[in-house]
Amino acid sequence: MPPLFDERRKDLMMNVMPALNRFLASRERSTGEVTEFLKKKQLCFAEDFDTVQQMLSDDGQVDDHRFVRNRIEQRLNDGYGPAYIRNDLIKFSVPREIVTEVFAEFPEEDYLDAARTAVQMKERAALAYDDPARTLRASMRRAGDLPAQRAAVSRLQLSSD
Repeated sequence: MPPLFDERRKDLMMNVMPALNRFLASRERSTGEVTEFLKKKQLCFAEDFDTVQQMLSDDGQVDDHRFVRNRIEQRLNDGYGPAYIRNDLIKFSVPREIVTEVFAEFPEEDYLDAARTAVQMKERAALAYDDPARTLRASMRRAGDLPAQRAAVSRLQLSSD
């Protein structure tokens, strides 16, 4: 490497990395989030963003595939469906190719399990409130338009009659 690059990299390590390490310590981050953080805090020049991203990728501190995988698992466990999760990931400036690639790793059964979990949570809440219409609206909004949800909500409506 040319000496100028070594000096610039050393300068970046000294000035930028302490703030970035605090930012990265709270949770898994995407490369888009890191870029937005660098812009917002004005920690380095725009031409250094790629260098910082490369340093973080080389160290394994930032990995979009890992971020997407963890986010999908977290959101599925919370009962969210594929459409919601995709939109959520777009907010984090994750490239669509990576989102599509990681989504392909998850079998459809995972989404159906998440939908079932969401419906069960809503069923319990509806029994407490005794409001099937509210359950139907919340369930459709939360996990999408899956047949398993519609069937469960239909069961709930029939049982309340």
